Amino acid sequence: KLRIYLLLLMLFALPAQATDMQINFDRDGDIIKIDGHLILPYPAKLIFEVLTDYEHMHEYVPDMTSSRIMNKEESKIRVEQKGKSGIGPFKFKFEVVRDVDLTPLTEIKSTLVSGNFKSMRTSTKITPEGDNTKLDYVADMEPGFWVPPLLGPAIMKRQVRRQFEAFTDELKKRKHVVNESKKDNINQ
Repeated sequence: KLRIYLLLLMLFALPAQATDMQINFDRDGDIIKIDGHLILPYPAKLIFEVLTDYEHMHEYVPDMTSSRIMNKEESKIRVEQKGKSGIGPFKFKFEVVRDVDLTPLTEIKSTLVSGNFKSMRTSTKITPEGDNTKLDYVADMEPGFWVPPLLGPAIMKRQVRRQFEAFTDELKKRKHVVNESKKDNINQ
């Protein structure tokens, strides 16, 4: 029991790279509710581009092994994503097909079509705030696999935090590329 307690403490003590990152996690029976908020020093356009880059997402999101667009019609996309996550002996694979509705630069909503979750709905709102941009992420999901009562919530919270951090790292890279490109254009 002490080992599990120490592991939980380590998971929740992971540093946040994004400014003002808050992740609230709740369980209502089998439904897992995640409510995340963070402020990022990047423009909404860049954030929207990174959050909707489904063809390359598996390259920078931890534990995601594949991500591809199956179908795209204007602001509606069908996405298939696969991966695995966990700690020690508590590992699980995830496979989802989601319908994603895009409101350019302001909101991304998704609904589960199929996969190893019984249900999943997510919403990400993108709101400019001065020189920063606020992200509000809400997810309600019901896994179709067993989630350990004590360790499961910690694993899922850790996963969401790691994904936010991966998006932040990708934002930094892309912002750097844009800045270098601007410098090169000025120097020519």
